[in-house]
Amino acid sequence: MDDHEPTKRLRVLAPDYYGMAFVTPRHSRHELVRRRYRAPWRRLWRPLDAMAFGLQARDCDLVHSYNRIPLARKPFVVTFESWFPRTLAPREFGLRRFLMARLARTECRRIVAMTDYARNVFTLLNADSPHLEDALRKTEIVYPNVPLLADRPKTLGAGPVRVLFVGNDFAQKGGVAAVRLAKLARSAGVPVEVHLVSAMRYGRDVFADCPVPGAYDDDLKLLQGENVRVHGAMPNAAVLELMRSSDFLLLTSLDDTFGFSVIEALSVGTPAIVSNVCALPELVQTGVNGAVLELPLDRFRKWTELARRDWDCLTAAYDALASRSLEFIRPVADDCKRYEAMSAGAIRRVRDFHDADKIGARLDALYEEALN
Repeated sequence: MDDHEPTKRLRVLAPDYYGMAFVTPRHSRHELVRRRYRAPWRRLWRPLDAMAFGLQARDCDLVHSYNRIPLARKPFVVTFESWFPRTLAPREFGLRRFLMARLARTECRRIVAMTDYARNVFTLLNADSPHLEDALRKTEIVYPNVPLLADRPKTLGAGPVRVLFVGNDFAQKGGVAAVRLAKLARSAGVPVEVHLVSAMRYGRDVFADCPVPGAYDDDLKLLQGENVRVHGAMPNAAVLELMRSSDFLLLTSLDDTFGFSVIEALSVGTPAIVSNVCALPELVQTGVNGAVLELPLDRFRKWTELARRDWDCLTAAYDALASRSLEFIRPVADDCKRYEAMSAGAIRRVRDFHDADKIGARLDALYEEALN
C-alpha cells in the first residue's frame, strides 16, 4: 500500500465480553462493532465455549474474537490467552482437531497470542496436530494493552505499606494469602495495611479451591483484622484510584493465565507481587517492578498441586505466599529509593509492552494486513 494512500476504514466485529477491552484497540482508526455476545450452550457441554456461534457479522469486514474461534463465514482474527483451542474438558479431542483445522483455513487470517507463555502452551497442547505449523505461521505475540496513566514514579508515604488485592475469586487469586500476610505483619510489627477488592467467591465452585465446607472459616475471620480493609466489588474506575493510592498490588494466584489487574496497577506506577504461575513472570520481575514468588510448576507452568484441591497442600501454599510476600515487603518499607526504582520499572513495563497507543496502532495495522 502506498504510504500516501488513505487507509480504508474497516468494520471490525469485536464481540462484547470480558477481556476484549485489553486485546482490541482502545482508540481505533477503524470502526469496532461491539455487539453483545452470549454463549448459553457452554452449559450443555463446556468445550462448546471454544467456538463463537451466531455472530452477526454480515455487515462487517472482519471478526476479532477472544479465546473463541468464530464459525462465521467471514475473515477473522482470534486472540488467545493459554489453552487453545479452549476445549476445557475430557474427551474433547475430536472437537479440538476440528478447530485446529479451522485455524488452518483461509478464513483465519491472524492468530494473536497474548504472551510468550500462551504461544508455548498452544505449541505443547497441539504438538500432534497436522495443522500446527500452518497455525504458527499465522501467530503473532501482541500483549494486552492499557492506557499509561503515570508519567513519574511513586514514592513511599510515611504511613503503613498499603497492599491491594483485586480478585473476585478470593482464595484462588491470592486473597487468603493477603489476609494471612496482614496477620504475619501484625505479629512481626511490620506496618502493612491490606486492602481487598473482591466479590468473595471461594470454595467448592471455584476450580482451585478446597471444596470442603468450612475450610476457609478461619481465613474469613482474618477479614476483621485491624490492618485489613474490605471494599467488596467495585467499578473499574474506583479500583484504578485505589491502585494509585496503594504501594503494591498482590496477585499471588494459584491459577491465573494473565492477570489484567497487574498491568492496570503497573500503568499507575504501582509495583506488583505475583506468583510465578503461567504468564505472570513475563509481566513482573523481582526487584525491577515488584516480586515473583515461586511455586512448583509443571510443563504448562501450572502449580503442580492445582488439580488436587487438597487442604493441606492449599494451606501450605497460602502460608508460603504470605510469608514470602512479607519477606519482600519488609526491607522495601525502609528503602524509598528501591521502591521508587520499582515504580519506575512498572511504568517502563507498560510503556514498552502494553501501551494502548502503540498496541492499538499495531492491531489496526494487523486488521488491514488480514484483508490484503
